[in-house]
Amino acid sequence: MALYEVDCTTPMRAKWKRMRTVLLTLCSILLVSCTSVQPEIGFIGVGSGTVQTHTQDIVFSEEFPAGIQSVTAAIQFTAIEDGTHIMASWFSPDERRPPFGRRTITIQSGATVARFDLGNHEGFPPGQYLLRIDARTEGEDPKVASGSLTFWVGEGTRRNPSTKLRTSEETKQRRNLGNMSL
Repeated sequence: MALYEVDCTTPMRAKWKRMRTVLLTLCSILLVSCTSVQPEIGFIGVGSGTVQTHTQDIVFSEEFPAGIQSVTAAIQFTAIEDGTHIMASWFSPDERRPPFGRRTITIQSGATVARFDLGNHEGFPPGQYLLRIDARTEGEDPKVASGSLTFWVGEGTRRNPSTKLRTSEETKQRRNLGNMSL
């Protein structure tokens, strides 16, 4: 028996095994880099402050004094990737007119919090407002997430029934009343 046996198939098998491992690794890296993360909203809040105010220092609330001209929105994502577009729209849901404002930002540098200054130069008239957030990735298979938050401006508007959102049933009833002929 020889101290060193030569098996011609062993080096070839080892080479193929290494090459297969490298190819599988490269394919998995390619697949991971081509798939996008599903954006997931963890928190939406509005409060007093500016976009420069540290998130911990924003006083979050659902009610604001009449005539307030600026409210800051903070959106925290539990899952998001760079390049995701975040659009914020704010409007009065009972009025049939364009939003008071709409802004879009793009997530960069691994950020997980998006902030928006919701401004209205004339000041927000008393009433109920809706902030809608839409997050969308780019690519062949875009991933989306959306959420909304209601806030009130003006003393007592939250308790005033005329400032509440209409349910779909109430909207249908109003339409039917308008279509009735006497």
